[in-house]
Amino acid sequence: MSDIEKGTHTDGGHQYAPAPRPTTIANPGALGLFSFASTTFILSFYNVSVDGIATPNVVVGMALFCGGLAQLLAGMWEFPRGNAFGGTAFTSYGAFWLSFGTIFIPGSGILSSYGTNTSELEKALGIYLFSWFIVTFLFLCVPFSRLIFLPPVCPAG
Repeated sequence: MSDIEKGTHTDGGHQYAPAPRPTTIANPGALGLFSFASTTFILSFYNVSVDGIATPNVVVGMALFCGGLAQLLAGMWEFPRGNAFGGTAFTSYGAFWLSFGTIFIPGSGILSSYGTNTSELEKALGIYLFSWFIVTFLFLCVPFSRLIFLPPVCPAG
């Protein structure tokens, strides 16, 4: 019992918040990083035409499932763990790989819509990839913004 006006509190004992439950989701960061690295590695070989490879069929499979689906899942599993940055980055790159792979699926009609106009296709892909460069640059700036902006504002933190 307590009497606020008298300044007494006889309720004995302390109340503590319940301990946070440990997450049952394993760290999905390794899956997300592996998916991104392996798909980028194969796409890079395709881009430099290793051994004259010009057909992107293998890249499409990797982009849709390893780079796309696996990375999207890794991103979704990061959110319940409280990692908003990892969740946003992995989910965004998963969406990138899914959309990039879809461009090269013959049934999507995206490549065939350009016909013989390869110049327009190259410019369109350039705009698409440049927009993802901007997203990547912003993802690069986020971790460094804490190092740059917080010390002057809050030297102890």
